[in-house]
Amino acid sequence: MSDAGDDVPPADTASTADTDTDPDFVAVGAATVDRFYGVTNLPAPDGGAFAREVSERFGGVGANVATGVARLGRDSALLARLGDDDLGDRVLADLDAGPVSTALLRRGPGTTTHCVILRAPDGERMIVTAGDSTVRLRLDDADRDAIRAADAVFVTAYTPDPVTSEIVEIAAEPNGPALAFDLSGPIEELRDRGTEPATIDRVVEIADLFVTAELAAESYLDCPGHEAADVLRERGCSRGRSRSVPTARRCSTATSGPGSSRSTSPRSTRRGRATRSLRHWPNAGCSAATTPWKPVSSPQPRRR
Repeated sequence: MSDAGDDVPPADTASTADTDTDPDFVAVGAATVDRFYGVTNLPAPDGGAFAREVSERFGGVGANVATGVARLGRDSALLARLGDDDLGDRVLADLDAGPVSTALLRRGPGTTTHCVILRAPDGERMIVTAGDSTVRLRLDDADRDAIRAADAVFVTAYTPDPVTSEIVEIAAEPNGPALAFDLSGPIEELRDRGTEPATIDRVVEIADLFVTAELAAESYLDCPGHEAADVLRERGCSRGRSRSVPTARRCSTATSGPGSSRSTSPRSTRRGRATRSLRHWPNAGCSAATTPWKPVSSPQPRRR
């Protein structure tokens, strides 16, 4: 006869000896391994393509944003979950070699999130994501304390809904952190693994920066992409300026998140306390990019 606890899955464990649990900035999302294929064309159903370039890079929306902020000299932490597999070992080693605090990173059962990315010569892409490590992310008391103490928190829509909804309410507290939200994909892609529409509605009311791209905006707002910024403003995303931003497509080094993918080589940026609060960074009410991913800045600092 088995013990009553035999069916209880093992608890997640801290993944690092890093103890910096009081960062200025917390990015919540995935850290991934991205397999990148530069193909002759994006295949139609039952069609094919030839890969002229094949490479593997570290990415993930949360990890990319955390790294970018750290490279700007801010004390940045990534809140994410890795699986207890070889991919997780590799992702953790890459993060430990860089400028981002991994004190809020944990590991547990499951497969580390990873992506296959096809990119055509004109920059169009297809991305397929697998692995359940990010889907199983949940907040604990240490996470909540770190988010409350931070000046700002970033959340991608690929974050599980229970996590996003809790972070939004922390940001809504009188002394809560500034909130940046990235509507990273269309609603159908987020279903059962990411942030749900009702939570996104709440984000629109609370967020200091709402970033989206045309396809995701059309899916959520049910309007043409060029009207997204105005519709978001009508729904309550009113702090700062609300406008649409035509941008160039992501460069060829970009993978599964905003901006460039993280390099596999050690980064020279060092962690350190910011000399100026993130709360005084310029912010915008929302940014509806017609092509990914250039956020807009407003000249007015947020005041609480």
